[in-house]
Amino acid sequence: MKINMLCKTLLLAGLTAAMLTGCGKSGIPAETEVPAAAREQELSEAKQDIIEVVQADTGTETAAAKTSAVGGAEAKSESSSGMTMMGGNDMDDPVLIEQSAEALKKYLGVSVDTSQYEISVTFFEAVDEEDEASYFVFFEAPANRPLLLPEENIGPDGFPLPEIYRQLTPEYSISFSESKEITSLQSMYNQADRTAPISMEEVKSLAKDFVLAHKMTADGKLNIMGSGYGSNIAMVLYENGKDGVVQVQVNPLSGKIEGFSYMTKSRAQLLMNPVEEGFGIG
Repeated sequence: MKINMLCKTLLLAGLTAAMLTGCGKSGIPAETEVPAAAREQELSEAKQDIIEVVQADTGTETAAAKTSAVGGAEAKSESSSGMTMMGGNDMDDPVLIEQSAEALKKYLGVSVDTSQYEISVTFFEAVDEEDEASYFVFFEAPANRPLLLPEENIGPDGFPLPEIYRQLTPEYSISFSESKEITSLQSMYNQADRTAPISMEEVKSLAKDFVLAHKMTADGKLNIMGSGYGSNIAMVLYENGKDGVVQVQVNPLSGKIEGFSYMTKSRAQLLMNPVEEGFGIG
């Protein structure tokens, strides 16, 4: 399985939905019947893929993620007890889970009932002097599995059919630095009433208000580096000091913020200027 589909968008909300609903890393929708056991395996693999992409999307990606994020070969560690892809270690951290729930309330206005989710915490060691250790928290809704596993619930584009999507429970991912400062937050499977997307000017207005409200740029300035639409998400990138960028994601159908990521300018540049066919949004 390749990571080309992920590289086409690098928008976690959209690509998370694609991975969890029939599209593998190849980006080719499943067109033949897949046994339930195989679909369950795909969901498990997709969860790990989300971790990979979050690592690649922020400024603290591992060297393996840097290679994978530009369409190169995936670098995965050997499977062992307590180990996940790329050397991540699953761990028990109730405090970080609580911080994640508080972040969802603060940034998205979402009050999460943690009893309704399977919540995992993964820690990634730094792999070189340019890298930083990081934590990844994933809120997975078990109620979504029976809806996503049946092949007949998935459309030819690899996404859930509209009547299935409307039944899905939102899921969330939050990443933290080694010092446990939040570096990204993403939501997916959010419901929307609109049938036509809001304009880019409206997207920029929502993103601007969000960044100002949460004081997300180091110098308080709002210099837009770029903006654009993905498959089911819109994003605006703001310069954050000398070498940083804040990426804000907006659902153009709901007109709501779906997430954000702090990243380096070099990573943001990959989003805006394709380095190979089908990569980036430029």
